[in-house]
Amino acid sequence: MGKLTRIIFRNMSPLHLGRGRDSYDSSSPNLSSDSLSSALASMRAFDGKTDDMKEFLESFTISSAFPYSGKEFFLPRPCGRLNIIVKGQQEREYRKRLKKLRFISSSLWNKMITGCSIEVYPSQIHGEFLIDEPNEAYPQPMSHAVHQRVMVPRADERDAVPFMFEWTFFRHGENESGLYCLIDCHEDCKSELIELFKQLGSFGIGSDRTVGGGQFDIDTEDLEWKDVNGNATMLLSSYIPMEEEIASLNLQTSNYSILKRGGFMSGSSNENIRLLRRKTVYMFDAGSVFRTTQPIEGTIVNLAPKWNTDDMHPVYRSGRPLYVTVNLNKDEE
Repeated sequence: MGKLTRIIFRNMSPLHLGRGRDSYDSSSPNLSSDSLSSALASMRAFDGKTDDMKEFLESFTISSAFPYSGKEFFLPRPCGRLNIIVKGQQEREYRKRLKKLRFISSSLWNKMITGCSIEVYPSQIHGEFLIDEPNEAYPQPMSHAVHQRVMVPRADERDAVPFMFEWTFFRHGENESGLYCLIDCHEDCKSELIELFKQLGSFGIGSDRTVGGGQFDIDTEDLEWKDVNGNATMLLSSYIPMEEEIASLNLQTSNYSILKRGGFMSGSSNENIRLLRRKTVYMFDAGSVFRTTQPIEGTIVNLAPKWNTDDMHPVYRSGRPLYVTVNLNKDEE
């Protein structure tokens, strides 16, 4: 991939990501790349730049958001069987723990994608996280809490309606935690993307932005990414393949997960169409591994519903992937 830019979300306020239904008692664990790119496009639309929105989305690729803790950055676990050995334990003792992993420390992840077998200590596995060094008292990068809240009644309703609401919290201070993403773009559009991220940080992501939810500051870092001489492709973002790409993905022998994307047009600046449902699309999720090394491009789809109104505008969802080449051995096939 060459040169990438890491966007680090600092000083993150509590975050709630909806799951696409009228339930607030659990927050989605994923801040996917298509949501991030759409949020950046929305910030751009607020600035009055709407005529070239599809061209803007085609000018960059972005990863999904992944956690960091202090100076340790995590990447998604590859779908499929992990080539990891836990020292001092039989495989039957640790295999279930490995299945629960969602994120792997970048230092171990970089070894894993070359096809190397990774040996770790039991104290490196903490729930969804595989950390770089043994640590029995490792503090989780994210914590979750469910709070009771009350929905204020409208004029024609008598009683307030209580409901439960889950927040995801991040640490502040010396051992700060939060989220980050990677972007791949030309230098001539990099400064605009960084400014849009700053605006997004002030505006917030997720639900309850009006009370400060999902706000953050940003730092940026340039990274040199060296591709592995591998035999498969792993996604770092969500991906909608072009029709001609599907056959080359070798889905029968690949390991992947799928996201369903839809919901309302609630983010539209046009209040007349905010309650309309967008079209639904399915996407391959970050961590999916395909048995191919052919380049993939993905596509951008318009999810605007069919509606007889001149107010309707395109609702683009970017399925252009950020991906890496990985090397799988027989145990991971």
